Amino acid sequence: MANIYGADIEQLRLLSDTFDRQANELASSNAVVSGGVQSSAWFGPIAVQFKTTWTRDYSAQLRHIVEILRVEAKVMRAQAQQQDAASVDDDSLYVQIMSQAPTLTPADVDSVPDPVPQPVSSQPTNDQPASVQPSTQWLDQIKADGSGYIDWYDAKNKNQCVDLANAYVMGGLFGLPSGQAPTDIWSGYHACDYYNTANPKYFTQIPPGGHPQAGDVVVFNPTTSGGAGHIAVVKDVAYDANGNVTSITVIEQNVTGGGQINTRTITNFSHLEGYLQPNYDAIAEYRDQHGLTPNNPASIAEKPK
Repeated sequence: MANIYGADIEQLRLLSDTFDRQANELASSNAVVSGGVQSSAWFGPIAVQFKTTWTRDYSAQLRHIVEILRVEAKVMRAQAQQQDAASVDDDSLYVQIMSQAPTLTPADVDSVPDPVPQPVSSQPTNDQPASVQPSTQWLDQIKADGSGYIDWYDAKNKNQCVDLANAYVMGGLFGLPSGQAPTDIWSGYHACDYYNTANPKYFTQIPPGGHPQAGDVVVFNPTTSGGAGHIAVVKDVAYDANGNVTSITVIEQNVTGGGQINTRTITNFSHLEGYLQPNYDAIAEYRDQHGLTPNNPASIAEKPK
């Protein structure tokens, strides 16, 4: 029997449409699943490991497959067009289109082994959308060695713990200028007041036994500071092998009464009111609506007065 070359043109075009349609559906599913993975209320080292692995490995593989489907759909349409014009043994158009194809082939995808878990910290990763990352750069720039202070309100009660908290939230997250603290974001006379006055649109309350993240605000109950409570910002979180929080490292001001900014590791959580976890998407929307940009920390090189 003579060798037969070619294809049913209409079926080839239908197959091309199927590839395109399935590529779009796969891309949509990948976006939905990836969004769910990153926005899920799941915390701790296992959660961070899973979210990182999903974005870095699994979601990336799906995006490669989507690209392959779309390129092959172009190939089939080109072949159908070529055969529609004339029945020739010419692969030049195929070669031209395939030159645009990704280096990863379907066989490569099948041969990719399961990702080997890599050690990750409790800090948010750069794989997460920018809108959901805490202002870790802001925290990194704080001179928390006891040699400086932040005075957000420029009032008579200077260098308080709430000055640092408002500088971080109002300036570092919302992008408001120094001294501004709209009560529709949060408010309080004492530090312990902020936990229950924080707008749930911008903050999620997490109980003391919950799982905080770097960038959360931690509020201490009235059993501290003579009934006024205390407030600080979470810098890092440590867990045991079972995913339980063993300690938090905070950046705080005026914990000893001298007004300085310090870093402290806390292992006793009995005095906590709870954590306020920023809703970074809602905060980004607030900034966009008001034309604001997150602020860097104010100069804190000056000694407290």
